[in-house]
Amino acid sequence: MSITFIILFIFLSLALIGACYKNYQLQQREDFIINLSDELDTLLAKAREEMTKNKKLVETAADLVRTYGDPATEAAAGIGGDYGDISSPEMMATIITVLVNKQGVTRLSMKDFSDVADEEYVSVYVDTGTQELVLSLNHELDVATVDEAPALFGLSPKDDTYH
Repeated sequence: MSITFIILFIFLSLALIGACYKNYQLQQREDFIINLSDELDTLLAKAREEMTKNKKLVETAADLVRTYGDPATEAAAGIGGDYGDISSPEMMATIITVLVNKQGVTRLSMKDFSDVADEEYVSVYVDTGTQELVLSLNHELDVATVDEAPALFGLSPKDDTYH
């Protein structure tokens, strides 16, 4: 009987040691999962913070696009900024600035103004192929090279001049 108790004691001791080892492994896993959960909570909080920042950034960008136009489209077209209505003083100042920048110093005398007939005006065309503004005293410019409907300036399709 004593051998049976010894074998039973050894078997129960091994079972107890095995159970303790499994308990240790489960405790290690539980600690790992808790640490992982804490890290994921931190990551989720930071992701939410970034999403909030990005949402504000997107709203700000949308406001800028509504105010100044689409920068990507304007950059692709080689233009930028809020050009607004062509009849505005700001647009006229911008056109004059671009002309002086392109042509250099320009001097206009009273004779230059008097040489222009009172009924003369500048026709404004838009070349949609090159995204260029075409200013011309030729009121019947070849429409094959210039878009016939300058929608950029909100003019009716039949009126290809700005007076």
